[in-house]
Amino acid sequence: MAEGAEAEAMGEDIAALFRTDTRDHWVARLAPLDTCVAPVLTLEEARESELFRAREMFVEYDHPVDGKIVQAAFPVKMDRFHFRAMPAPLHGEHTREILAEAGVDESQLAELAREGVI
Repeated sequence: MAEGAEAEAMGEDIAALFRTDTRDHWVARLAPLDTCVAPVLTLEEARESELFRAREMFVEYDHPVDGKIVQAAFPVKMDRFHFRAMPAPLHGEHTREILAEAGVDESQLAELAREGVI
């Protein structure tokens, strides 16, 4: 329950201790002691994790330019909602629709296109 400078010094001491060995060493040593400990996984380790696979925490989709994309899935799982990964719009993909909604008419859109603005 240290505070202030005492807490900072204690944190530095604990960090120095943890740096004396690997993450996996400390997890193996602390887990049997009924401590709240879990490894912080790299992204690749998480993708290979049995838990992450069982919870479907990564999804794949085909991007129209970049090909197959893997991304983190929505972390909250609900019975009536299914997360669907999709690519962000391409650069300028909705420019005409947005400008039309803003009141730019077709002749103005054509002029902007001719001038290379859109």
